[in-house]
Amino acid sequence: MSLSRFTKRYFWIPIFAGMTILLLASCNSCQNFRPFDPAAPLSEKWERISPWISGSSPYIVVADLNKLAETDFFKEVFTNNADKNLQLFKAFNIQTDVGIVAFANDVMFIGGKFEPEAILQKIGETLKEDEAELQEDSYRHKKLYTSTDEPDSSFTFLEKYLIAFGNKDSLKKLIGDKGSGKPPAVDTSRIFWGHINDASKYYSKIGSLEFYADITSTMKVFAVASLASKEAAKSMVEELEGIKTIKTIQSVDEPWLADVLDEIKIDRDDSLVNVNAVIDQKTAKAMLKRGLK
Repeated sequence: MSLSRFTKRYFWIPIFAGMTILLLASCNSCQNFRPFDPAAPLSEKWERISPWISGSSPYIVVADLNKLAETDFFKEVFTNNADKNLQLFKAFNIQTDVGIVAFANDVMFIGGKFEPEAILQKIGETLKEDEAELQEDSYRHKKLYTSTDEPDSSFTFLEKYLIAFGNKDSLKKLIGDKGSGKPPAVDTSRIFWGHINDASKYYSKIGSLEFYADITSTMKVFAVASLASKEAAKSMVEELEGIKTIKTIQSVDEPWLADVLDEIKIDRDDSLVNVNAVIDQKTAKAMLKRGLK
C-alpha cells in the first residue's frame, strides 16, 4: 500500500486544490457528471466508487475525509501543523473539495467536488518547479498522466469527479476490469475503516484483519485479527507482547514512540486477537513528522 515519492508529493494537491478533467466525449451514465457531495453519508460516496473495486481485492481502506476534517484531531495535527511539508493543508478547504478516499489493489481513489482543469494546472505548475512535466497517454478513451521524474506513478480521471493514482499497469487493469466482480462490503459507519483479506502475507498465523479508527480530539485505533484456533491466538498475543516490550526498550531515544507502545492494549477473545491504542495529538505530530522525512 505504499505510495511512491511522486504520489506522496502530489497526493494533497488534488485533495485540496480540487480536480476535474475535460468532459468525456460521450457519457454512458449521467452519474459521471455529478460531483461527490463531500457532506453526504459515506455510504453514498462509497456507492459511487465501489463499481471500480472488486471484492477479490487483497485489501480495502476507506476514509471519509469530510468528516475527518471536522475533528479537532485533524485540525490540530494537519491544519495547524507548521511543518513545511503540510502547508497545502492551509491553502484549501478539504470539507468542500473532497468526500472520500479509498485504497485497493495498489490504487488510491479520490472522489469529490472539483473545479474543471484545476488539478492538471496545479500539478503542472508544481512540476515545473522541479524541472519536470506531465506526460499524457491514452487507454480505452481515458487519459493517463505521468510525471517525467516519477515514471512509475500515474493518475487518471475515471470519471469527472473521481481520480485514481497508481502505476500505469494497475490503472489499465482497473479500467479494463470495471464491473467484472462484485464490490467488497465495507463498514461505512466509520470515519476510517480497512480490511485485509489474506493477512498471512504480513503475519503467517493471521487469516484476515479488520481495523478502524474513532477520531475526535484523539485517534482511537482498533484492529481485530482472525486466527485458525484459540491456541494460535494465544501464541500471537504472547508474540505481540514480546515485540512491544523489545520495541519499548529500543525507543529510549524516541520518547514519543514509547508513548505509543505504552498505549497499545492486546487481548484475546477465543480465536480473535484484539489490539487497540489511543494516539494523542502530540504523538500523532511526531509520527507524521517522522513519516514525512
